[in-house]
Amino acid sequence: IGMILREKERFRSEAYALVGAPVNWEDLRHRGEDDVEAVRELTGRIDAALREVTLNVERWEDLPILECAEAIYAAELELDSAPGDRVRRLRQMSETLSALRASESDQVDRLYDAVESFLRATTALGVHPSQLDADPRRPISAWALRRLALFLIGGPVAGVGFALFFPPYRLTGLIGEQQSLDQDVRATWKAMGGAAFYLAWILILSTAAGLLLGGPWGVAALVTLPLLALVTFYVRDSWVEARADVRHYLSLRRRKNVWGWLLEERSVLAESLEKVRQSRPD
Repeated sequence: IGMILREKERFRSEAYALVGAPVNWEDLRHRGEDDVEAVRELTGRIDAALREVTLNVERWEDLPILECAEAIYAAELELDSAPGDRVRRLRQMSETLSALRASESDQVDRLYDAVESFLRATTALGVHPSQLDADPRRPISAWALRRLALFLIGGPVAGVGFALFFPPYRLTGLIGEQQSLDQDVRATWKAMGGAAFYLAWILILSTAAGLLLGGPWGVAALVTLPLLALVTFYVRDSWVEARADVRHYLSLRRRKNVWGWLLEERSVLAESLEKVRQSRPD
């Protein structure tokens, strides 16, 4: 099973879990534990199987470039956006990049720089390559009404949840900032430390409710507080997504010329990526 995180340093990052085929070791199971070659063979099979369900890059700075190139390619050719297909394309692009670098081709440097420029432009506008096809004249009244209803109903509940859970939320962040952790380890700390702090905080609040208001209130708090936390997370994530959608929509309306250039550049880059794919050295 391969786990691919979009942003390793971010808590609750989007992640893809890919399930591969079981690693066959029936022919090795009867060989002794001291058989070094059997151990190496099994290790090699596990390594090969993991590479089929994970993304491996030569340099960490290549990852955002590869992700942008894959998004350009998929959006322009209208390819399937399922996680498995997306990761397979990313892996093929990573292998192609390594092969071109090994062949010392100037083509890879020019295309790499072009994709990086496109990435900077879309990042500055806060849009994804797949969002460039949106129609800026499309009415958003229905979308706005749905979002408004969500925030009118869920907003007050989320406000209560944020107020109640602010202490463990802030404590997790403060302790994480005090430790000298790598970015990819910080998210693990926030997940594990945050889970412990939130659980302890729920127990403290439930105990306090039981002592002050009676046992049934304590039980009710123990049941409802986790649900309140989930609702708070959901409304908060919906709010972040709504802000991003509004920003994209306004950018579309205000910068039509820039959008036209980006669409043309996306088409040119997709064509170049396809040529590179077809001419990949063995």
